[in-house]
Amino acid sequence: MNKNLVNIHTPTIDAKKIYTNSLYIYKDKIVIRTYDHNNGIWLQALERTFPFVDV
Repeated sequence: MNKNLVNIHTPTIDAKKIYTNSLYIYKDKIVIRTYDHNNGIWLQALERTFPFVDV
């Protein structure tokens, strides 16, 4: 299994809950943040950071 492979899943969108995953690509890392549109907040508990690793 490739350690660099990540599944980015957004829950099923329905009329009750709407989330968006955003990918921020920097020179040294990728940050994935999840935004809760119903509450207007970023979900800190779901934030993930993946540094670039030399292969």
